Amino acid sequence: MVTDHRSAPVWAMIPCRAGSQRIPRKNVTPLPGLRFGLFERKVRQIEMASMIEGIVVSTDDPEIVQAVDHLRPSLSKPVQVVMRPERFAAAGPVDEFVGYIPEIMPDGHVMWLHVTSPFFDANCIDRSIQVYFAKLLEGFDSLMTVTRVQTFFWDEGGGPLFDRSKARWPQTQDLPPVFASNFAAFLGSRAVFLETRDRVGHRPYLEELSQLEAFDVDWPSDLQVVSQLLEVGLNQGI
Repeated sequence: MVTDHRSAPVWAMIPCRAGSQRIPRKNVTPLPGLRFGLFERKVRQIEMASMIEGIVVSTDDPEIVQAVDHLRPSLSKPVQVVMRPERFAAAGPVDEFVGYIPEIMPDGHVMWLHVTSPFFDANCIDRSIQVYFAKLLEGFDSLMTVTRVQTFFWDEGGGPLFDRSKARWPQTQDLPPVFASNFAAFLGSRAVFLETRDRVGHRPYLEELSQLEAFDVDWPSDLQVVSQLLEVGLNQGI
């Protein structure tokens, strides 16, 4: 008998720690049309995604709490704020925090979504969930979004990390690909995440994203790019 995984709801989880080291107030810095910036944009995207049941926000930031209070009346989906324990508020390895997240999530499937992926929109969210359910039937137990990388890697000693025996400079498309996690989304059941204490299961499916979908805000210049793109109307429909 095939299990109908679609009968269980999918919950979005947004982690938002205060005190970004590279970009002060990164999550809530205003953007064109968005009083609460990247956080508001991600909430609006989730609101428009048809396959998400509701949102859980993990934060230690009073400005995020304020943003939720401001946005909640305009949302049809429930939003729950869970204040992050102080031990998870500092920058550093996040393994313990990752293991804690399924404990605060409702039963069903959990989709980690980061506000720093502003162009991973509602269509992307629904597409990833559909792919995830299809891949569960093929034996995968989770999904994470990745970026395909085919380029000329060298180690710190100047040695090539690609085969130069046949051609010193082969076409990049002929190089073996590697896949980098871009942190736009992680998706799996709460049960799997409770078992692995991780953001992925034992056999994650790697969903490749386009360069725009995978765009990540990590530096001040990245936030400026997002602001400029929104100013001219790119992806303004969320």
